[in-house]
Order: sequence, then C-alpha cells, then structure tokens
Amino acid sequence: MIRLAVLGLGERGRQRLQTLTALPEVAVEMVYDRDETARRWVKARYPEIEVVADLHRVLADLAIHAVVVALPAAEQPALVCQAIASGKHCLVEWPPAVSLEGLREIQAFSRERKRVAVISLPLLFHPAAVRAKELIERGDLGWVFYVSAIHHRPASFLVDQHVTWSLAYEEVSLALFLLGETPRRVRATGFYFLNHRADTVSLHLEFLSGRHALVEVSGLGAEPSRSFSVVGSKRSARLDLLSAQAPLALHTPLREGETEALGSNPWALETRWLSLQAVAALQEETQHFLECIGQGRAPLADLGRVEDLLRVLLAADLSLRYDGAHVDVARQSVQIPMGWRAAA
Repeated sequence: MIRLAVLGLGERGRQRLQTLTALPEVAVEMVYDRDETARRWVKARYPEIEVVADLHRVLADLAIHAVVVALPAAEQPALVCQAIASGKHCLVEWPPAVSLEGLREIQAFSRERKRVAVISLPLLFHPAAVRAKELIERGDLGWVFYVSAIHHRPASFLVDQHVTWSLAYEEVSLALFLLGETPRRVRATGFYFLNHRADTVSLHLEFLSGRHALVEVSGLGAEPSRSFSVVGSKRSARLDLLSAQAPLALHTPLREGETEALGSNPWALETRWLSLQAVAALQEETQHFLECIGQGRAPLADLGRVEDLLRVLLAADLSLRYDGAHVDVARQSVQIPMGWRAAA
C-alpha cells in the first residue's frame, strides 16, 4: 500500500485526488491547501482524509511515501526539493518550474536522494497517443513528414494565462514524444485580444531530421476542439483527443484504379478507425507513477524530456517577444526578422 498526500487543490489537484481515491493500492492520508474553501471541499467529500493548512505537517510525516504537488509554478521547485529531501517521491503537476534552473534543482535532488520525480504530461498516456507511437515505430505510416495539432478552449476557460504554457505544452510534448527528437529552432506568432498575454498562438517547430511540427492553440474558441495529425509517406493518422468512441483514424491514399467506385475524386482516401481500450489518461499516468515507485520503472516523462520541453516553450516566448523571429532552442539565440524594429 502506497501512502500519499496531495499538495494543492486547484483544478488539477482535485482531479488527481479523485483519481487516487479510486485506486485500491493507494491510501490518501493527507491533503494540504492554504485556502479554507478548498479544505472544506475535501472534508465534505472525503471525511476520512486529514486536511491541513500547515505544509510541514505533511513533510514531517514519515508514513507518507509520496506527494502530488499541484501548487503555483513559482513555488514548485523549492517545495518539490523539500519533499524529496524529506524522503518522498513526487508527482509534479504542470508546470514544474518557470525556468531551467528550477527544473535542474529538482533533477539534482531526485538523483542525490534516489527518489522518483515525475512531471505530469497526461497526454502521453492517452490511448490514441500510445497507439500512434507504436504505428510510427513499426513504420506503418512510412517516413513521417510532419505533425500538426489544434487545441481550442472556450473563452471562459482562460482569462489571464499564456496559452503557450497552459494549452500548447501538451501538444508540443506529444510532438517531441512521437518524433523522438528535439527541434533545432522555433517560431511563434500570436494575437493579444484580451490582455498583454497571447491568447491565440501558432507555433512552428523545425527538426534536424527535416520534419516539422505545427501547433495552433487558442483560449478564445467558440467550442472545445482538440486534434492531432501525423502525416507520413504511406498514410496519415488523426487523433481526436476529445472523442471517447473513435479517437484514432488511419487515412490511406487510394492507388490509381482504386478510385473508380468513388468517381473522379483525386483526393480519395481509405479511412479506418482503430478500436482502442477506453482508459483515462490521468488514471494511466497516475498508475505509471505508482509503478515507478513500486517497481523501479523509469518515468516516461523523465526530467530530460521535460527539460527539452521547457527549452521549446522558452524559445517560443522569446519568438513571440520578437514578433515571430526564429529562435535556436539549444542556445536561445534569436534570428531577427528583416524589417523588425524594437518598440520605442
């Protein structure tokens, strides 16, 4: 039995708490939050769980083996390091830090204390994403040319958040996971309709292999929309990440002579929907974290992979600042666009 505590009761913290309490091999012993309303929410639904406003109560409890950290990004590196130093494994909700230095602190502490530190990227555990990775590795799609993603959320979802960090990060992480490489440079353009933070952003990632990734995100969508496409030389895969019934389709171009039944349509495709096991990505990720603790498995979203993701997002931020300049991911150097002038 693994004994856990949840630190922070924002949207993701509550989702994780609900997931953990449904697992038979887990005992949630304690929940921490500074907000009295959040603590009352837990007490009303989970009276058997101890709810505290003192973080040191959790860190000092030797019976707790692991913690889920779901606090503001600026607080997380120091708190995760404290938790690791107290002997606890950590599942850290996104974002783990807002700088590479903060993430490297977590890396150093987890290596030194030999504790598991997993950064939450649940999209990597979506059944359609797992199957798409298998198709790519088997060569079923041929040579992958590019991937593209669209992620729109209604205007009520985001008001004062940067959509690159609150929406695009999972699509970018999936692109890096499926292609198995880090982009050499990034270009980002955005619109600022509501405030000083970009609420609609387009990202273009270029890889050394010649592949590309295109990601479009918006916090002003009329309705939720989330899809991901992998385009290969043999066929393409489309992931509908909001569909529980048919989340993955394979599209194969028909050869000459096979389109007679469809008339003269030059864009005829054979579409095949793949049957997938209906599992919740958040539950799969939580189970993976428990296996990393109990069985010594290496985390899928290891800290090296997360560092690559942070580099891409920081490069995107820099590109937005320079009005769509190309930014080198490794060196964070900017190629200034022709005709660009700094604001007075």
